[in-house]
Amino acid sequence: MASLPWTAWVQGALLAPLAQSGASAVLLMGADGSMWGLAGQWNVSAQEAATLANAIKTSAGAPISCTLGGVKFMGMRADDSEFVSNSTQKTCVCGHMLKKTTIVVWGALDHARNINAAVSKVAEALAQDPSVASLLN
Repeated sequence: MASLPWTAWVQGALLAPLAQSGASAVLLMGADGSMWGLAGQWNVSAQEAATLANAIKTSAGAPISCTLGGVKFMGMRADDSEFVSNSTQKTCVCGHMLKKTTIVVWGALDHARNINAAVSKVAEALAQDPSVASLLN
């Protein structure tokens, strides 16, 4: 995969603070499914990101099931700003949707609650940060 333009930023601004919650990898993608940055050992394809973006657009608050990094995740819960999905491999993805982007975090299933809370806090902080708010939100 070609280098994504926001990967260094995702590594420092998202994965570094989220790692304390149990996060292993972070994907920052546009609302259209375009991949902006990917940090951590997670091989998410452009097609998987586009499919997830479409699922988010059409979910109407229903749980979102998806495949990311070749792993199938079953939707557990969702609303208009976040979702949590689990896999049979004892991993989870937690996503937080902003207007222009979605932050998707992957980690161990037993850390799902902590990861979800942490990504929500990080997303709220980014929405208030004037240096990135207009780009992400």
